[in-house]
Amino acid sequence: MIVIYTADVERSETSDLLDAGCLKLETQSVFLSEMNSEEISRRLYQKVADRIPLSEEELMEFIILPLTYRGKDEKNKSIGQSVHMANQMEDEEQRVFVLSGIAVFADKVIEEENMDMIRRYLGMTKVGQLFEDEKIRAVKEATVKVTEKVTKEVTEKAAEKALKQGFSVEDIAEILSMTEEEVLEIQEKLSMPV
Repeated sequence: MIVIYTADVERSETSDLLDAGCLKLETQSVFLSEMNSEEISRRLYQKVADRIPLSEEELMEFIILPLTYRGKDEKNKSIGQSVHMANQMEDEEQRVFVLSGIAVFADKVIEEENMDMIRRYLGMTKVGQLFEDEKIRAVKEATVKVTEKVTKEVTEKAAEKALKQGFSVEDIAEILSMTEEEVLEIQEKLSMPV
């Protein structure tokens, strides 16, 4: 399982291990406080100013950028700047995706003024008027896909560790909600010479 913390949470304030005796759950944490907000914003804003389309990873960076700042005021300042910059994007589909993404990801901290600005900018675009709901759904689906991928990787690593510790294939499959075939595939990979 992956847990994403906004910049208001430091690594020292959390634990990646939940020990319930017979079950230990280890999470993988991502701390937005450890991202270089200024470098990311400079890089993304320069690409937008140069009218260079953003990669999928850069689009996601653009969307989460406001959450890399501490405190509601700093987040909203970044939201305002990000929304203005996103509105300058050449590619209308990317512009709508980023604006909708910011609205979805920052919904807990966004001030009404910034939300109104996003609505205004989305309303000015033909695609935004027709597909705003679809774009928000696409951002949520993309988030689910990323989360599923990371969850699968973490589960596979947990299965590897359990196999190395001598747990049975059946027990691992049951505990990690995997099929025995999936665990056997991991076991085969482990026994392959490097």
